[in-house]
Amino acid sequence: MTYDKLTFDLLLRAKARNGYDIHISVIDLAKEYGKEPIFVRQRLVRLHKEGHLVLSAADEYNNPKIFEQWRDEETFFACPYDGNRKLIRLTDKGDEALEQISAEAEGPEPPKRSIGFHA
Repeated sequence: MTYDKLTFDLLLRAKARNGYDIHISVIDLAKEYGKEPIFVRQRLVRLHKEGHLVLSAADEYNNPKIFEQWRDEETFFACPYDGNRKLIRLTDKGDEALEQISAEAEGPEPPKRSIGFHA
């Protein structure tokens, strides 16, 4: 999987909450990253289905329901009970992906140079 800035930032924001849910707004994210809301929605669903994030939303009783508990994607994202905000939580797989992204960003470790001593 290739990781773009939106994906990386979603995972990073979720990690900052140390296992707790974080509220996000699809509209706000779309504006922030210059993307269409449908793109952000698709990215959230993909990250959830791949196991990187747990995606949920509050129902009419203010109880969080994970994505699969909703009738369909449209109902999930149209749910107004939580101010149209959704919840994300980082999974272990998402945390591993963040570590991988960070390692790739740092690049390979440079080779060690000899300081002139030979056995």
